[in-house]
Amino acid sequence: SEWQTGKVTDMEGMFYRASSFNGDLSKWQTENVTNMSKMFRDAAAFTSDLSKWDTAKVKHMGSMFCDAPRFTSDLSKWQTGNVTEMDSMFMNAEAFTSDLS
Repeated sequence: SEWQTGKVTDMEGMFYRASSFNGDLSKWQTENVTNMSKMFRDAAAFTSDLSKWDTAKVKHMGSMFCDAPRFTSDLSKWQTGNVTEMDSMFMNAEAFTSDLS
């Protein structure tokens, strides 16, 4: 995607219920985002690679991939030290197996 997202701070619910969405978001700039809650909730077809996203400033990730059953991106390099809300982040995300510790 060619979207300029470097100044965005809140992405809450951005693709919520976008059941057929599967756009390439791998190059998005997320270094200033603090809220990603429900971003891909109910995005049933979503499988984009988010492994290079900068999540160091994110505080809210609750229900981020809830009911996104096909999502499998490797998030092992995500920084989650500032996250205060992760409830139901991967609820019903059956294909997700990445280590987020």
